[in-house]
Amino acid sequence: MEFLEQQLLELIKKSPNIGLKELKGVLKLSSEECEFLTKALYDLEVLGMIYKNKNDTYCVLDNKTSICCGKAHILPSGDVLVINNQNVKVTIPKNEAEGILEKDVICVKKLFVDSKQNVYGKVDKIIKRNAKQVSCEVKFINGKNMLFSYHTKAQTKIRVNQKDIDKYGVGEILLVRLTTYSSQYDGVIAKSIGYKNEPDIDEKTIAYNHGFEVEFNQKVIKELEKIPGIVDMKKALKEGRKDLRDKNIFTIDASDTKDIDDAIGINVLPDGNYKIYVCIADVAYYVKEGTAIDNEAYNRATSVYMNNTVIPMLPSKLSNGICSLYPGVNRLTKTCEMIVNKQGKVIDYKIYPSIICSKKKMTYEDVNKILIDKVELEGYESFYEDLRCLQYVSHILNKAKEKRGYLNLGSTEIKVKGKGETICFEKRTQQVAEKIIENLMLLANETIAQDVFNKGLPFVYRVHEAPNEENVTDFLEFLETIGLNFKKCKSITTNKYLQNVINEIINNCEEYDTILELFITSSIKRAKYSNINIQHFGLALKYYTHFTSPIRRYADLQVHRLLNLYNNTYDFNYDELDKFLNEVSTHCSERSNEADKAEREAKEMRMAEFMENNIGKSFDGIVTYVCASYLSVKTKEGFKGIISVRNLPTDNYKYNKNNNSLTGENTNITYMIGTPINVIVKESSKKARTIKFTTEKKEMKKIKKRTFN
Repeated sequence: MEFLEQQLLELIKKSPNIGLKELKGVLKLSSEECEFLTKALYDLEVLGMIYKNKNDTYCVLDNKTSICCGKAHILPSGDVLVINNQNVKVTIPKNEAEGILEKDVICVKKLFVDSKQNVYGKVDKIIKRNAKQVSCEVKFINGKNMLFSYHTKAQTKIRVNQKDIDKYGVGEILLVRLTTYSSQYDGVIAKSIGYKNEPDIDEKTIAYNHGFEVEFNQKVIKELEKIPGIVDMKKALKEGRKDLRDKNIFTIDASDTKDIDDAIGINVLPDGNYKIYVCIADVAYYVKEGTAIDNEAYNRATSVYMNNTVIPMLPSKLSNGICSLYPGVNRLTKTCEMIVNKQGKVIDYKIYPSIICSKKKMTYEDVNKILIDKVELEGYESFYEDLRCLQYVSHILNKAKEKRGYLNLGSTEIKVKGKGETICFEKRTQQVAEKIIENLMLLANETIAQDVFNKGLPFVYRVHEAPNEENVTDFLEFLETIGLNFKKCKSITTNKYLQNVINEIINNCEEYDTILELFITSSIKRAKYSNINIQHFGLALKYYTHFTSPIRRYADLQVHRLLNLYNNTYDFNYDELDKFLNEVSTHCSERSNEADKAEREAKEMRMAEFMENNIGKSFDGIVTYVCASYLSVKTKEGFKGIISVRNLPTDNYKYNKNNNSLTGENTNITYMIGTPINVIVKESSKKARTIKFTTEKKEMKKIKKRTFN
């Protein structure tokens, strides 16, 4: 919190209902400084720390006041949950939540507490609208066309000039730029996205709702005409690039990957050490600072991968063309060449611009067949020895990661394939090939981050803070409720302690992914970009950056530019560059978080669509969340939904806050996180991205008590 904000908070605490005029007088601010005062007061409102009364006076908010201010979260039921900075939760019934969208900052007046200690309230005022644009569907209601937010759990009406709406047809999806911050959403129509039954329309609307542009503007398209289709070898060699075209360098990616930005190679040295080449597409060579392409890439900051749809950071002429490291064609790269010893330590390295000609586009599936199943595949004959060496190096890097306290937070993901009636879901886990690429990319990122840090130069780091002791304690107490007991000590937030906890969960819990997901969401902070190196807790690394994916991440592109700058000159203003990198880091972190949300929503949407065709079918699952009114359940296939207490076996259920469980008074059946459960699909909504289950009365499996040292 800024110094001025701290001063204001203390003043308002001492003098409740103090006005703006009095605050100006006490602080003795000049007229030029008053705008900073107004902004600081607004920021404190947004944080939910103070409240502005109708007579323009201010008071401090705490848990005892009747007002709660926080971010809005739309629940599967359509109700709105508001959570303040002290984790106080107030529910607004959906019939009282008209005009509220996800992440809006609102003040709620508490009205009553029900028998289950749930607090209910109504909207007092809206502090901040976080959405800048929203996708809307044209509906014909009461004799006229109207706009409603599309692919949001709350059906919010958007007010737009009627003549503009009437230019479009029913079922058309429009992008609306929001223009007002009142209790009613007002906006102007920016463009038509398409009709709701068109392919990819759902993914596109989700992207737009999270602020990502799907199409590239005309300035970008015009600049693309200057981008070459092939590498000018004469010019590249003249610039002093190291020629690696004779090296056995190749790529390993998923079979459907088109934007290939990393290639690798390996040589065994006479002394038994390994020379490893990590060659990354030199995007910075083609995308110059200040161009329309660069500005658009910055605004997006990341590519968004939603099911079978990609919203790229860069146009396809770059991402799938001249920058993509296809086999058999010359490509410009930046190489991190490392000498790695038998303990997995980098004992020497070089970073330089290079030229490669990839010898093969390998797939994870093929490499895993070769290394795990010992299958001989046509076209891979000249790569067997290199792949076996890479497997061994990856193995020693895994051992080094384990030794330093790396946290294995799960490697299973669900890939969506097909659409509509052909939609299916595939669980993918990291195997040998995937780990080879991950380990080599981690090593290159660490090497480059340490190199720049040791030189004391401004940089963009990928950082991850250690968890709070309180959060870890809460998680350990939860583990006790499901029979997993760990000895408490002073070092519960160290890598080694948490590594032990995670490994025991993986080794002893059948549904360990669910438990680890809870740990990540409740206890572990999100990784982010920063111009200040505070280390990476999850990877247990002192230095880390993102260098290896400049086609799809702007932070990586910025790292490449910094390496170019520092290779040529140190003639720059340190403070100005550092300030700029702080802005880039903050922006890239925010857009990365939005991309994650968009990808998650798109997956939830397709899962709900699949379940619309499976009403009445039963699935085995596990309880992932418990509250007084419902359970959250994840099936073994990865589908997530909720069961209302009303749809559990008939009983009077009591909620126990201490162990977060629901217990039937008559049957003594207890539901808690980790409880196996058989569910039946009751209803599903692709549009709202929700699945609702019911259940049959089944004998609950007993969870054995286990104690780990």
